[in-house]
Amino acid sequence: GLMAQVRRASALDRALRHHDSRAVMAAQLTGGSKSGLGYEALQAVAGRSAPFREMGILFWRGMTDVLRNPTLALLHLVFATAIGLMVGFVYFEQQLDTAGAQNRVGAIFFAINLFAFTSVSAIDLVLPEKQVVEREICRHFYSPWAYMASKLLVDALSLRLVPGVCFCTLFYWLMGLRRTAAAFTTFLWIFCTFNCLVGALCLLFAALLGSAGKTVVVVNLLLLTFVLFSGFLAQKASVHWVLRWICYVSPIRFTWEALVVNELAPLTLMFTAGDLVAPPIKGTLFLSLLGVDADALTANVIVLNCMYLIVAAGALVSMRTRLALVRSGWVL
Repeated sequence: GLMAQVRRASALDRALRHHDSRAVMAAQLTGGSKSGLGYEALQAVAGRSAPFREMGILFWRGMTDVLRNPTLALLHLVFATAIGLMVGFVYFEQQLDTAGAQNRVGAIFFAINLFAFTSVSAIDLVLPEKQVVEREICRHFYSPWAYMASKLLVDALSLRLVPGVCFCTLFYWLMGLRRTAAAFTTFLWIFCTFNCLVGALCLLFAALLGSAGKTVVVVNLLLLTFVLFSGFLAQKASVHWVLRWICYVSPIRFTWEALVVNELAPLTLMFTAGDLVAPPIKGTLFLSLLGVDADALTANVIVLNCMYLIVAAGALVSMRTRLALVRSGWVL
């Protein structure tokens, strides 16, 4: 009734005066029903909160939604754990021989593509609330970049980092990869950065296109193109010069090369062919046969991180771009 609305308004006003983000969220989640996302709270926040406070409140709301509806996050976690165990036991304790070298390269490529295509689930964070969010942004309740920044953080924490760490821990140690803290930490950093990058790419196209079907088609075609030019299916040097530039924009290529260099470069391999036993071969020589530069680990990691920053920046402006296109009559 009227008294309940007065009490909510008073509580929200006190929270805003004292910059209490938790109290703001409590008032937001118990607010009016115009939008289903806390109409009075967002209206009161508009014009009063700094941009980073907006992002903090939206991030709190996003994580609250994940905790209230944990199915997607739990599915990712269970999936990552189950696949990590399965792949780890398929490639259990690989040796430093011909099969071991081939299995290391192939298993790493499989893991990268597995998490690349499952990252399409990021669109579920944006599209179900698209109409409400666009209406609230048009009414200046919060800025588009604050909303997308909060979604990038929620996606990274709940759907990319935790499942990625679970998968890598099982996959890495069961497979018998290099048993050093530095090698494992590097592997984990590269893999999780790639996961966050693909998640940000999906959020970018989901916010820009505004349709699950369009987003899935575009992202899958883009990822398949990156797979083709990753250096695993076709070496970079053998690609026609007209298309070779795609190799330099493929995050899958930089991720795969960085991970195989991190694993194979310091090793000494024993190759056999029937009854013939070759002398010990350095991992750097094996990598050169694959067309991979064994000295490019640092460069690959830097490029991969720069790609993530570029894609994240694109995601931050994607919502504003869509709204501008819609206002001008271009409906995507």
